[in-house]
Amino acid sequence: MYIHLSDGERILMAAHLCAEGDWRCLPTKLLFRAMKDRDAAELRTLFNDPRHIGEADCIDGDGCCLLHLLSLIHVDDVEVASELVKIVVVENGGNVDMHHCRRGETPLMVAVLRGNCNVVKALVGIGGADPIGHVDWKGRSVVDMAREEAESCRNMSDGDKEEAKSREMILNCVEEAAKKSSDLLSTRRKFTSNRK
Repeated sequence: MYIHLSDGERILMAAHLCAEGDWRCLPTKLLFRAMKDRDAAELRTLFNDPRHIGEADCIDGDGCCLLHLLSLIHVDDVEVASELVKIVVVENGGNVDMHHCRRGETPLMVAVLRGNCNVVKALVGIGGADPIGHVDWKGRSVVDMAREEAESCRNMSDGDKEEAKSREMILNCVEEAAKKSSDLLSTRRKFTSNRK
């Protein structure tokens, strides 16, 4: 079976063609390309196209959603990361805590493991990602992952001080978000128990 794309390209529609980073056979290929290019203006324009309404949680052939892809690529500027998260989550209703279809990781987990500090800040700050309510297939929370990554960097040679500093910043960001989330849950429990 072939699929005809809007740009006139004709490709064979098959699951094996949907490799990570290869979105040619997906109707949402332009969304993934805009995210990969960190192009907020293009991403916003695409979401305004009726063909992409409701596609904020689309997945590629590898099981990644747009926010997983953002977590995998390095973003130098927290403002750019925040704008991309805002477009997907706030403006288009994307699930900031969507689990990877195959590995079960949330975008926040992926960003922590990749050491993508600016994306971690954006997912927690703008997106409201949950740092304590999800675990990976090993039973680790985002906080556990951040602690492990920070600890492993503390034992590195002097040449990797920037990496260690970045991992500590990620750990602080995640721990702060976890504390806020935990405090909110405690307040909800108190309020609920007082109503009974």
